[in-house]
Amino acid sequence: GGMEAARVAAIEGHKVTLFEKNSKLGGVMGDICTAKFKNNIKKLTKWYTVQLEKLGVDVRLNTEITGDESILEECDNIIIGCGAVPVTPPIPGIDGNNVISILDAHRDPSLIKGEKIVICGGGASGLDGALEIASEMGKKVTVVEMLPECGKDVLKKEQLIGEGSVVPFLLSGIRQELFQLSKSLNFIYTGSWSE
Repeated sequence: GGMEAARVAAIEGHKVTLFEKNSKLGGVMGDICTAKFKNNIKKLTKWYTVQLEKLGVDVRLNTEITGDESILEECDNIIIGCGAVPVTPPIPGIDGNNVISILDAHRDPSLIKGEKIVICGGGASGLDGALEIASEMGKKVTVVEMLPECGKDVLKKEQLIGEGSVVPFLLSGIRQELFQLSKSLNFIYTGSWSE
């Protein structure tokens, strides 16, 4: 995303200013590297930060660009790296107190309440979150997937869903009423569902 664009532009000899509205670089990539098994993502985020510093990129944290800034008029080129935004599926109950997004779970693990956790979505984000929550937090996690197979977008899914997995799966036919079934479960949605 934005860090790579800034790095390449600086390598090509451009004077680069990178604005980040948050207090750290990395965006979602920096947020999701909370698990021990994601150490390489954490290292990559740090590597980008070091490279930008070495290349003399002017990094301005805690700075949101609204479009009215005078510096924009001085720029020859503007690259917008707006980051990833999860989709919130229109499911009754998704706005409940016992439902959080997978990104919020990564950003603030204290939001993961209770011992029984349901991950809604068996793609890379869901499986990744399930593995982290089960193996590192000791929670009882169930992944619910609407497709007949989990992990189609995961390269080494056999490590996550193979024999002896710590995470059970409910496959196929997920229904919107799932969120209504039990107030004793805590739900994390991955933002990867479609109606």
